[in-house]
Amino acid sequence: MPAKTGSEKACEWCGKVSYVPGWRLNKYKFCSFACLHAGRPKRQREGVEVECACCGKMYYVPQYRRNTTKTCSYKCHAQLNQEKLIVGRLKFWKENPRPKIPEEERIKRKRIRSKRLYERQKDQRSIKAKENYAANNLSIRLAIKEDRKLNPEKYSNQSRKARAKNPERARARRRQDYRNHKVRYVAAARKREAEKLQRTPPWADLKKIEEFYALAARLTKETGIKHHVDHIYPLRGKTVSGLHVHTNLQVIPALDNLKKSNRIPEGVFND
Repeated sequence: MPAKTGSEKACEWCGKVSYVPGWRLNKYKFCSFACLHAGRPKRQREGVEVECACCGKMYYVPQYRRNTTKTCSYKCHAQLNQEKLIVGRLKFWKENPRPKIPEEERIKRKRIRSKRLYERQKDQRSIKAKENYAANNLSIRLAIKEDRKLNPEKYSNQSRKARAKNPERARARRRQDYRNHKVRYVAAARKREAEKLQRTPPWADLKKIEEFYALAARLTKETGIKHHVDHIYPLRGKTVSGLHVHTNLQVIPALDNLKKSNRIPEGVFND
């Protein structure tokens, strides 16, 4: 059996004497991990206190860091080197400019980002809008009413887009409105019939007029798309009113007729 080369040595923290092998004699200081952790604060107190170059606070550093440290925290370091960082970033982007994106692609990306943001905040926005409307109901309705008078085309376009996006919902609303105000709809229909009668001159060819209505019924049956008999110059136009004669009639799809409303043909008054 080989001879022991170690010797007994005392722990620097608790003073306990224990045998230490020869290969550990030069590095041995503590007898256990408990003494090692307990003895660390004693060793750390051998460091120095340095003043922070940013906030002026005194903080502790080990001896080996006394000549290299400047700040007490990452926050102070960032604040102290903010100008340096900004200059460095500007220099980097100057040397490595971002590739220019075409205008169409930029607009497309912006729309995608806006859509994603709206989807994330959809519920919150809805709740906030309802609360705002409940709190300012009267003022909002008055503002919309005034804006509708100033920009009627804007609101008609919005309604048209909403009907095209969700036609079933628009039909259901119209049916419900008809049930709630049936008398008003009947009165409007009777008024239109009276106006049509007033605008039918004695010399009108009633047989040719009937042919247009027969054609609309036949096209509706053959194509499955509802067709209307439209007055080219509307009977109730704002500036010009047409007559109920065969020369002022045309057969068009019902959707086009509803979009046309009481508008006169384009370019009529252009010289």
